[in-house]
Amino acid sequence: MLADILHKSHSLPFLFVGSGLSMRYLSTKTWGELLRYFAQLVDRSDYSFEKYETKAKHILTEQKRKITKNSLYTTVADLIEHDFNLLWYESDDFRESREKNKNLIRRGVSPFKIEIANHLKRVNLKNTPDVYKREIELLKRLGKKSIAGVITTNYDCFLEYIYNDFNVYVGQEELLFSPTYGISEIYKIHGCCKKPETIVINSEDYLNFDKKNAYLAAKLMTIFVEHPIIFIGYSLEDENIQAILKSIVDCLSNDNLQRLKDRLILNFRTLKNTRIP
Repeated sequence: MLADILHKSHSLPFLFVGSGLSMRYLSTKTWGELLRYFAQLVDRSDYSFEKYETKAKHILTEQKRKITKNSLYTTVADLIEHDFNLLWYESDDFRESREKNKNLIRRGVSPFKIEIANHLKRVNLKNTPDVYKREIELLKRLGKKSIAGVITTNYDCFLEYIYNDFNVYVGQEELLFSPTYGISEIYKIHGCCKKPETIVINSEDYLNFDKKNAYLAAKLMTIFVEHPIIFIGYSLEDENIQAILKSIVDCLSNDNLQRLKDRLILNFRTLKNTRIP
């Protein structure tokens, strides 16, 4: 199926990359694991994350909001961020980071995002199992001759490492207001650890992201219609991907919608449970 779609296409594919790729090659954490890690920095008890999770569910219930993975985790992030930021300004554990990041703090960047960025900057390929190193080399070889570009929700820099000659656009603002050409480019739509202020993690971040979804969809629409899109590292059950796809679908005519269906390349487990409207 994949070979047939690529053979019929007149353009190179785009990769749409999720956290599964970095988890495989860098042993990065899932969203829940990342929040649990920071919850335990604030509260050393065994059930620190569960306490935040329980409080978040109560808040969502009181607000009569639907409890989904996104709404739950963004609310948990809000609660952890509040407590973590207070700790960060006082704890000797972060004295060096406070000195190093004075400029970011004075610009209003959250210490929580600064430390998420620092955590991901420490992730590297040194401990990657040998069995995966061959796969990484194959990914590197794809490059400009085999892919047009990459769209990702990941914060880490794995993609910049393997495609180091691609131009990188970080966050919605940079993508929306910079000239892009749809070739040899990486679009980091949820931010990057090199720019902590761009990281999308809490309720306000996602609210702002959702407000601009239509603009992002318009920017990505040509790519989705003209290029095969290969999803790697997550399923379409991901609420964020569903929202992006819905925004793109809403912009398309029936003819282009059919073209989109023919160009989305998913793993079989995801495909059999997914229906593009």
